[in-house]
Amino acid sequence: MQKSPLGDSWYWQVDRNFYRQPLQCNNEEFGWGFGVHAFHEMVFPLPSSARSFRTWAGLDQSVGEGGCVRWQVSVRGSEEKTLHQSPVVRGTKQVFDSGRLQLPAPDDSDTNRELVLSVDPLLMGTPPGADPLDIRDSLNWLEPELDLDPDELARELARHSLSQIPALAGWDLETNTAETVSLDNRWNEFDRNDPRYRVLLGSRGRFLSLMNTVRIAEDDQWLVLAVCRPDDKAPPSTLHIEIDGAAIAELAIPATTDARGPSPLLVPVNDYRGRTVNVRLVQFPSPEATAPKSPQEAAAFCVDWRGIGTSAHRPGLLPLLAENPDFLTELTEGEGTAEWDANEPFSTKTSLKVSPPERGVSRLAGLRVPIRAYPRLGEYRYISFAWKKDGGKQLVLGLAHNGKLGGDNFGKQRPRVRIDPTRLRKNAPARRMLESSGRGLQYGYRYHRGQSDSEIGAAMMVERKLPDGWQRVERDVFSDFGEFTLTGFSFLPFDGTAAWFDEIYLARDRADFQYLPSRRGEQKPSNDPNILLTETDPERLGLVTRTVTPAFAVTNSSYGVRLLKEYQGKTNVLQTMPRDQKTPCVLRAPVVL
Repeated sequence: MQKSPLGDSWYWQVDRNFYRQPLQCNNEEFGWGFGVHAFHEMVFPLPSSARSFRTWAGLDQSVGEGGCVRWQVSVRGSEEKTLHQSPVVRGTKQVFDSGRLQLPAPDDSDTNRELVLSVDPLLMGTPPGADPLDIRDSLNWLEPELDLDPDELARELARHSLSQIPALAGWDLETNTAETVSLDNRWNEFDRNDPRYRVLLGSRGRFLSLMNTVRIAEDDQWLVLAVCRPDDKAPPSTLHIEIDGAAIAELAIPATTDARGPSPLLVPVNDYRGRTVNVRLVQFPSPEATAPKSPQEAAAFCVDWRGIGTSAHRPGLLPLLAENPDFLTELTEGEGTAEWDANEPFSTKTSLKVSPPERGVSRLAGLRVPIRAYPRLGEYRYISFAWKKDGGKQLVLGLAHNGKLGGDNFGKQRPRVRIDPTRLRKNAPARRMLESSGRGLQYGYRYHRGQSDSEIGAAMMVERKLPDGWQRVERDVFSDFGEFTLTGFSFLPFDGTAAWFDEIYLARDRADFQYLPSRRGEQKPSNDPNILLTETDPERLGLVTRTVTPAFAVTNSSYGVRLLKEYQGKTNVLQTMPRDQKTPCVLRAPVVL
């Protein structure tokens, strides 16, 4: 804050005097400081590690024997306390040392301590012969120093370390583990178009604990944790997840091996829908690893946090066929009709029944899905769908590309070709490959099953024989049509009575299709009355273990866990099933003693 009795305020300077010249007093030049003009007050927030302060101050060399001020150092918290006040300073020959000033220890009420450096122009009561008002009252704060407690500074830096990782915004370090935080800048060039340094997070102790409150929406199914090891050479680590004090899972943190990055870790949150829950995430070395004993070992265990959120579906698997009336009202293109049919389901309660010749939409509200060769989160490459036909000879599913369905150039533009460089070796025939920019136009962004017909036009042939019943199809959309943005669909029975479509999903990787409803099915209850609960998915083991060991998560139980009604006279017994005798199952909880 700066005020002048004669008009507008002036600007203070850093490492210069008020006139933007070197800091000089009494014919001596100083290395750093501030140049100000009275009246002036500088306020600095004090870190919790601040213990003492020292400064020199004097009127600038340019004032000669003029100027007249008094300066003061104080600390402002719940109340303001003066630490030092100078005598009246007149002329540049008087340079005063504040001495080492001990800062008062903060108490609970001093949540925002501030250091205040103020200069008073002494408009009243100046000595005889002094300049009137604030003329030539230019003061230099000379080489100020703030002493910090090294142990408290280390703790404070640890508490603020998460600010360097955008994915952990809003998350806090648990107090008992904050002092052991380890950060590591690691060069990542998996994406050669965008190489960069990544800030990795780890611990010099046995584990590191993160805490936050998370709102679970009514339709959320998963807590999504995008975290990975920097490469496959990094030692194994696991992530222990607790919700409202109960351990839900302990999952192995995957390694980054390509530009796409691994799939995120998923934790089921169906039981917490519509609630705000307390989430605790604990980074562990793998059960077989020992705690790091040096900064170098701690850096090896650091992991890369990419994001945390909730989702209504698996991030690697995107459902496209929405079973609701609004979906039907958006299918406005084509002369056919569309309706939900409960009599012909494939894997859900109803399927989409479409009458000839066609029904679709080029721009479905909220649908803009990138199809990419190397899909990251939110991007996809593969499609799976189920279809069947009643009568007729053809069946087609079209994909709207960038807001378009069909087009005059489909089938007429020949795709460009290039030589596969991996085959350019002696005596090896060159393999021609279609350029991605032409494949979609060549095949019309459409999949066809049945007899070829000129009325159908361009389409990618799946099979020439129509299925007698339901058939599930998996395709590599990028290999078929190249990169584009999927914005809608076209369902084309063409002839016959009708066609049915169901379970249309996009996936980042083919392995994600294992989670399709038709492939997973419903888990059948055990015929053994002694088995109360059973689970085999690693991400769901906590739904069983929390009934017996709510603070502990299980690892290395490769064949799942069971809750037994009775075992050897004990009730509610947790049964684990390790992979083999040499790899025992581990129950683990983060505890600070």
